[in-house]
Amino acid sequence: MCKSRTCLLCGNCTAYRRGWDPGWLEPDMLDQSLAQLLRRLRDDHLWLCEETKNFYDDQGSSASDSEFSWMLALWDDLEVMARHVHEYLGCVRGQDRGCPADVPVRCSTCVPIGIETEVKNTW
Repeated sequence: MCKSRTCLLCGNCTAYRRGWDPGWLEPDMLDQSLAQLLRRLRDDHLWLCEETKNFYDDQGSSASDSEFSWMLALWDDLEVMARHVHEYLGCVRGQDRGCPADVPVRCSTCVPIGIETEVKNTW
C-alpha cells in the first residue's frame, strides 16, 4: 500500500489523485536517488525563481514560455517522485527549512493543500 501523503477529500495518495505518470518527461527518472532528486529540486527551484525575476525585470532575458512551462512540469514531477516513490516528507530545501512565500513554486510540505500523512478512508 502506498505510504505517500493522501488527499483529505478523496483518500487517494496525491500522486494517484492527479494521474501521475512517472517518467513522462524523463524516462530514467525512476532510477534517481532521493539525494539526486532533492538536489535537482533545489537547483530547479533557484532557476524558476531567477527566471520569474528576469521575466518581471527584463522580459528579453527570461526563458521562453515553453521552456518555463517544461521546467515547472519537471519540478512538479520531481517533487511527486521524491514524495511518492521515496516517501520524503520534509521541505525540498531541507528538513529544517521552508520555501519562502514569495516564490513561483513552493513544495507541498510548505503549502497547506489538504493532505495528511496516512491513508484513511472513512466511507
